[in-house]
Amino acid sequence: MGNPVLPQLYRYSSLLSTISAAVFVASSSASLPSNARADEQLFGWVLGSETLPAGHGEAYEFMTLQSGKAEGNYRALDTETEFEYGFTDQFQASLALENNYFDNKGVNGPRDALNDTNVFCFGGVELSAKYRFLSPSKDPVGFALRLEDGYLPHDEVDGLKETEGYIAPQFIVQKNYFDDTLALGTNSSPEKRKPSVHRKRKPVRAAEVAIAAIPNGLS
Repeated sequence: MGNPVLPQLYRYSSLLSTISAAVFVASSSASLPSNARADEQLFGWVLGSETLPAGHGEAYEFMTLQSGKAEGNYRALDTETEFEYGFTDQFQASLALENNYFDNKGVNGPRDALNDTNVFCFGGVELSAKYRFLSPSKDPVGFALRLEDGYLPHDEVDGLKETEGYIAPQFIVQKNYFDDTLALGTNSSPEKRKPSVHRKRKPVRAAEVAIAAIPNGLS
């Protein structure tokens, strides 16, 4: 029997299946001086080049609802709990834990070949380190290098056991305009992962670009 709460969410699945909601749950940066910079999540999946000030941390909860296949009923909820900490003003590291919930039935045709299931499972662990070489608020352009390492014990589409490890270097560029009220960010990554016939979340991209408008600026 399916979870009685989740079907209420699926009324809006056609919209939510394409949106990842990043919910800010805790931040010690609220007490920072007004001129301090933090690793603001301005662009969603696209990262900015700023880093957290030394001795400060932030926690985030990312939720992604997936729904819909060519046949049957497919629903999945992915959650990622991440904690970031600034060791210096230019270097930060983070730890993230992933979990998955799957509720699918009848998605067992030749196209998708998924098992009928209704289960929660541990999604994996991800570690990352980020070093900022240039600040977008002090230099002509911001630049940072980020390295992510992960261990994923289950496939993220159906929860099948599929041990996977990966290392993903990422180059982050950010440019601020109009007294830090408009920001343009781009990420590029030569990420390499073991291929998965079912993988659909966080696809590998050569580059991602995003733009964000900040009404009160970044300070």
